[in-house]
Amino acid sequence: MRTKTFRWLSAGPVLLALALASPAAAAWPTLKIRGVSVEKKTLAKAVERTDAQGHRRAFTEVAVVEIQGDFPPPMDQSLDLYLGDDPIPEYGTSKNGIYFKVYDPALLERFKGREIRYRVGHEKVRSTGVRFALP
Repeated sequence: MRTKTFRWLSAGPVLLALALASPAAAAWPTLKIRGVSVEKKTLAKAVERTDAQGHRRAFTEVAVVEIQGDFPPPMDQSLDLYLGDDPIPEYGTSKNGIYFKVYDPALLERFKGREIRYRVGHEKVRSTGVRFALP
């Protein structure tokens, strides 16, 4: 059993190199953003998260930000999202695009006017040409 695990792990870099060299990865399309919506929700129970200043605190509300657009299906490359230079550490998919949660209203304000950007794999960060605006 241990030998099989070792062999599988040793093949990983080779498979990764093949994936990075694939034509599909090189021809990744530009993201097309149709719009941004923000829905504020009250939480049933307070959750502890990091605020805009980097301190842990409890929040009772969350803003669910949805970026509507044409996103390609998951591929062999990661998709990193940014608002300005700030990375979006965690996001999910929705029927209209992707979404992420913002707990601190100050952080939501800080994002206002920032460009929505992305990076595929280890490429340079690309622009969508769309700026984040609050409704």
